[in-house]
Amino acid sequence: MPDPNPPALPLAALAVVALALVALAGCATGRPTFELAPNPPGCASVVQLHSQDPGLPVDSMPSPRGLLFPPVADRGAESERIIITFLVDETGVPVPETVVVSGARLPATKRDLTEASQEWRFKPARVGECWVPAPFSYQVIMR
Repeated sequence: MPDPNPPALPLAALAVVALALVALAGCATGRPTFELAPNPPGCASVVQLHSQDPGLPVDSMPSPRGLLFPPVADRGAESERIIITFLVDETGVPVPETVVVSGARLPATKRDLTEASQEWRFKPARVGECWVPAPFSYQVIMR
C-alpha cells in the first residue's frame, strides 16, 4: 500500500532534479530512458495476479527513473500540497487511466501534472525475479 504521506520535495529541488535527469537522459526528445531487462519466463502468472490486485505485497516498490515536471504558474505566497497517485505497470510506465492528482487548486495544474506523468519512467516493482505492476504515490509541495 502506498505511503499516505509520501516525502515532499520543494519545487526548487524538483527543478534541479528535472534538469539533471534531462542532462543524464541523453536523448534528443528529452524523454528519460533506461534499460529494463524483460521478465524471465514464468513471470506471466505473477504479473497477471498483480495486475488484478495491485495492492498485493511486493519485494520492492517502483522507483523513479525520470520525472520531468511541467512549468508551473507563480502561486504568490500560497503553497499547495499535491499528491499524484497511479499504477506503474511491469514495464515502468504509468497507466494513464489510473492517474489521480489531488490537492491541486488550479485545474491547469492538475491537467499539466497528469499529462507530465505519462512521460515519467520507473524501475517497476519486483516480486522475486519478476517485474510487476504496483501503485506509486508522490507528494509535491508547490510554493
